[in-house]
Amino acid sequence: MGIFDFLKSRRSKADQAQPAQDVMPNLAFGPFPDVAMPTEAEAEELQALLRGRLEKEQVRALLLRTRIRLALSPSDDQIVRGIVTATDGKLTAEDARLVYRFVTGISGPLYAGGDGLSRAAAVVIQAPSNIAGVRAEYDWLEAQFGERDEAWTLRSQHVAQDKRGFYDVFVIELSDGTERTIYFDIGAFFGRP
Repeated sequence: MGIFDFLKSRRSKADQAQPAQDVMPNLAFGPFPDVAMPTEAEAEELQALLRGRLEKEQVRALLLRTRIRLALSPSDDQIVRGIVTATDGKLTAEDARLVYRFVTGISGPLYAGGDGLSRAAAVVIQAPSNIAGVRAEYDWLEAQFGERDEAWTLRSQHVAQDKRGFYDVFVIELSDGTERTIYFDIGAFFGRP
């Protein structure tokens, strides 16, 4: 026994050999717990929608990359451009928008309801997932008030509930110093991954 043998694993070499594909999902998802690994069925469905322009492994990687980008909250246009770039131009911008709609589940209007100034007039976010819903809230705020941290800053945010449902309540401060409370009806996506 050598002086450093105690540092060696007691597992056999066969036990130690773990394929990289088994380890990678855990590494990729550590910082993104809400990001789901693409399923075989999803990869097949998207590959069919893209009419086979990408191999199945390329589709799986694209799905994963797009979900992670969504979790990082870049703009929709950045995500679409990123999809085109990630496929080395094999997909057009229209194909990339198809991938975006497939991943987010967003195909119709995202907003309904009122101006958000009260629970009764809450902005209804019609998103299919938590990631898409939270993105939609910030996108709506920026469309109404301008760029975050320039035209407005977030003072607080909390979830509220009443007999009608769940609300995400944002208190923001505008650049002129006025404070606004904005209500989002989050019933469509609250509690979903």
